[in-house]
Amino acid sequence: MSSSKERTPTLYAIIAYKLVKGALLLLLGVGVFRLKDKNLPEFFLQVLRWAHLNVESALVTTFIAKLRLITPRGFEWIATGSVINGSLHFIEGVALWRRKSWAAWLAIIQSLILVAVEIYELRRRFTWAMTSVLLINLVVVGYLFVNRHRLFDHHAGSAPQPHPDPDPATTPKKSPTRV
Repeated sequence: MSSSKERTPTLYAIIAYKLVKGALLLLLGVGVFRLKDKNLPEFFLQVLRWAHLNVESALVTTFIAKLRLITPRGFEWIATGSVINGSLHFIEGVALWRRKSWAAWLAIIQSLILVAVEIYELRRRFTWAMTSVLLINLVVVGYLFVNRHRLFDHHAGSAPQPHPDPDPATTPKKSPTRV
């Protein structure tokens, strides 16, 4: 079996993460676009009441207060950013699944950018959640970088390699032709 097609559960986990994150971000973006003309704080409260959840909890009231601060233009930016980011993750997941080397570099660069943001956020305020996200991104970067030659076909666009010479004992001899 070719080494580039071997089973790699860690790569499959990264692919699944990218595909799920991409799909969720796309759904979020489309949902925000569809709901942009509604009174979102009131809509959110209706959904919580429908689900029989506590609408007076501190978390919900804080979220509603922050939701009221977002302008219609802000919702457009959120929706557009979610669709672009979701598309990027989805394309990246499919390309990783197809073992494209550019997808490995895209995942490495994207994760390194997130690492910089996470370190900045951790310096502002330490949380265990942000620390675990940082560690996961570092593992993804390390795994893809260390295994990039083993996992991905770096010569997909190059000319095909010639086949080895056939066994002379089994190849029929050609008669010489005169010119």
